[in-house]
Amino acid sequence: MTSPAVRLLQALEQIPDPRGRQGLRHPLVAMLATVVCAVLCGHRFYVAMSQWIHAQEVSFWYLLGFRRRPPK
Repeated sequence: MTSPAVRLLQALEQIPDPRGRQGLRHPLVAMLATVVCAVLCGHRFYVAMSQWIHAQEVSFWYLLGFRRRPPK
């Protein structure tokens, strides 16, 4: 049985990435997972979401799918 977090990431991976080549610095699934988690924690604005992800441990960034420091 897979965990809810794994199922969330699997569902987010099904969303087509509409960005062009220049927008591919960060994986779409990582960006979407960050938004979902931040909103569930009560953060509604981009600045708050950015602050939230940067307050998490680096190991959590990699679990969401980031390969480098998340955007600010």
